[in-house]
Amino acid sequence: MNDDRNTEEADRAQDPAWLRADLHVHTIHSERPSEWILKTLGTRESYTDPEMVYRSARERGMDLVTVTDHHRLEGALALIERYPGRVFTGVEVSTYFPETRAKIHLLVYGLDQRQLEEINRCREDVYDLRAYLLDSGLAHSVAHATVSVNKRLSYDDLERLILLFDVFEGRNGNIAALHNRTWHDCLKHLSPGHIERLYRKHRIEPASDEPWRKGFTGGSDDHAGLFIGTTYTEAPASDLDSFLECLKRGHTRPGGRHSDFHTLAFSIYKIAWDFTQDRGIRLPQPGIGNLSEMLFARRSVTWLERLSLRRLKSRYNRRNERTRALVMEALDGALLRRDLPIEDRIDRVYDALIQFSDEFFRATIESFVKGLRKLDLINLLRKASSSLFGVLVVLPFLTTLKHLFQDRRILERLQEEFLPHLRACAPRVVWFTDTICDLNGVSVTLQKIGWLAVRGNADLTLVSCLREEEQCEGLPPNLLILPHLLEFSPPFYSALSIKIPSVLSSLRQIACLNPEQIIVSTPGPVGLMGVLAARLMAVPLKIVYHSDFSRQIGNLINDEYTNSWVEAYSRWFHNLGDEILVPTQRYLDILASRGYASHKLSLFRRGIDVKEYHFREDGRELLRELTGLSEGVTLLYCGRISRDKNLDFLGSLYRRLLARFPALNLVIAGDGPYLEEYRSSFQGSPRVRFCAAVAQSVLPRLYSGADVFVFPSTIDTFGMAVLEAQACGLPAVVSDAGGPQEIVADGITGLVARADDLQDWDHKLGALIAAAAAGQPCYRAMRRAAAERVREHYNWETLLEGLLGRGGATSAPGPNSRRAAAALEGSRGATPSPSRPAETRTGRRRAPQPLSA
Repeated sequence: MNDDRNTEEADRAQDPAWLRADLHVHTIHSERPSEWILKTLGTRESYTDPEMVYRSARERGMDLVTVTDHHRLEGALALIERYPGRVFTGVEVSTYFPETRAKIHLLVYGLDQRQLEEINRCREDVYDLRAYLLDSGLAHSVAHATVSVNKRLSYDDLERLILLFDVFEGRNGNIAALHNRTWHDCLKHLSPGHIERLYRKHRIEPASDEPWRKGFTGGSDDHAGLFIGTTYTEAPASDLDSFLECLKRGHTRPGGRHSDFHTLAFSIYKIAWDFTQDRGIRLPQPGIGNLSEMLFARRSVTWLERLSLRRLKSRYNRRNERTRALVMEALDGALLRRDLPIEDRIDRVYDALIQFSDEFFRATIESFVKGLRKLDLINLLRKASSSLFGVLVVLPFLTTLKHLFQDRRILERLQEEFLPHLRACAPRVVWFTDTICDLNGVSVTLQKIGWLAVRGNADLTLVSCLREEEQCEGLPPNLLILPHLLEFSPPFYSALSIKIPSVLSSLRQIACLNPEQIIVSTPGPVGLMGVLAARLMAVPLKIVYHSDFSRQIGNLINDEYTNSWVEAYSRWFHNLGDEILVPTQRYLDILASRGYASHKLSLFRRGIDVKEYHFREDGRELLRELTGLSEGVTLLYCGRISRDKNLDFLGSLYRRLLARFPALNLVIAGDGPYLEEYRSSFQGSPRVRFCAAVAQSVLPRLYSGADVFVFPSTIDTFGMAVLEAQACGLPAVVSDAGGPQEIVADGITGLVARADDLQDWDHKLGALIAAAAAGQPCYRAMRRAAAERVREHYNWETLLEGLLGRGGATSAPGPNSRRAAAALEGSRGATPSPSRPAETRTGRRRAPQPLSA
């Protein structure tokens, strides 16, 4: 938005002959509101006095002023009497498509009362209204065309509007930049070929001889008196009459701000506050009414009000009411700075509300966690009910965010038809995860995806929560760290750290990213924030099933109730996605049998950077440096040191094998909650070594130095460490339970043994150890085959094209894209004149010249 504004101001400085006016403003004279949210509140459409509109517009650099009340001219006419030559009439008219009853808003300018009566007479049918406007020569513009006013707008209605009208609101200050820019860009890229196709489909006579050339207007669409003159129209005119003539001919350009969800929420709050003033309603709690008056009133704050504000802050500080004291501190800076633009003052108040809601939710969640640990059901219910107040603080902003991104599917269809070059590009992807620096496959995978996206210029942003001291080396620069308000560990898994992100602060940052696709990797609070953002912003949501949490918890604690609760939550969470990405075919079948939505399940082929993970000649040397082991066959386990990884089984297996292979080494690389206890279980085992968490840059050498990779886990959905080992040419022995078995080609790149079967593991691993010790050709072939298979089937750069692109790099273009491309190509040549059947809708106006003219 700032870039837009800077460019517009530079253009205006170079060409001062242009006149500026806000062409969409409401006052107290409007009829009942048509916007859903104002209807819900039961308020007027606006409580703004026309005189205030004039003063505000002039103060903000408007050369001319108008008022566009719904179906009324009183406000504009009153201003014309006071300021002749500076003010012209305007009105916003509701009209309907007879085919769908979709409501459309038209802005009409320079009309008188008699013309308004005629407009009101014929406005029930948009074709009749269009005919009258063209015959009467009134300047007009279609307002916020892509926003469904009565939830009946269809894509076909937008195509009809393109044929019916030649001037559109290209920037509306009350809707999101996504709507404004998509509609403006689509109309700017119209061609004779597009118009020809639309005519043949709808049989509607275009409004002019060159209907692919559209004009654009801009207006604040202000209802609250806050943003008058911040969105506007400019025209190369010298006076009011020439300005109106430019409007008729479409020789205008829009400029100024777009809306965002928090300023829209404050606009609604301002109207609600005006409603209470109009009805004489006293606001609850001392000071709240004064705060509202100081924020929204245009007058300066009096010294008595300043003193009242200071006393209120002091009172909260004495009572140690931290949440209110924080709010008052932030409000102090916003309310007393009358020199700040209203957007900046609202930002400061929003910051205050962030602090308030964060403190409230922090206290509520802390009490809730204490009650959960003590199994105090009464306290849990009490805290759940008390959290409703905090929800009420956040709810208006959730509602306005959802409102701003409604009808997104229509916008995507517009891009497919009229901007195929944009739809062919990969979407903006925002990927949410609760883990990014931990020693697990999810973190390793996402860090690698982040760096590959950076190197490949993919529009991907990773989102997580981290304390400053947790930020590990090697994090990709496309990582957004959300502020968190609380961190705790669940009572059944103390090694797990859960961070609760700040809702209002996170939403503001996510909205600025304007994602076109959201991917979620974890079912924690950050993952839930991703789900919330996807639903509010109406973007496709993919959820990756990385971890089998119910089996992990089942292996850690023997509690059937907790296990069933975790499984139910995991199933509910993943079923929220439009698509559930699963790393292996094995788990596709498992999840379908557990009640996950089978029609949403699809294979998520994970991979590895083969440029980084490959065999290193100095692997043996590194292994010797790390462990001091210089002879014998070395078994390697790498990953999280936790009971759920079936490491006790590995210990039993090693001791059994040691009886046959006295020179057998075992290296355990990693960290985790079971490390110290597991290390102590190997006291007196001179050939067992433990390495701390090994840096990613060192891992390929470690894998290259070992002889066999052992991975006894039965709960892993994929097994990233197995893939890394195989990429470095290390044969692996894995369990036949879970996902790692699909990475290993049994008997070719490693072996698959029966889960928890010591005899089978002893037999298969023993044979592989013997082959490695003897340097047999079959062992060397297995090492080569492992690396080759990974290069062929698990190359990240190839797999990411399908994951982050629109349908994948190898996908054929869809029918809509092909039609749009054909239309674009056809527009480069001459366009033949269409035959015009008798049933063509002309809006009772003579037909224009042929399109080819």
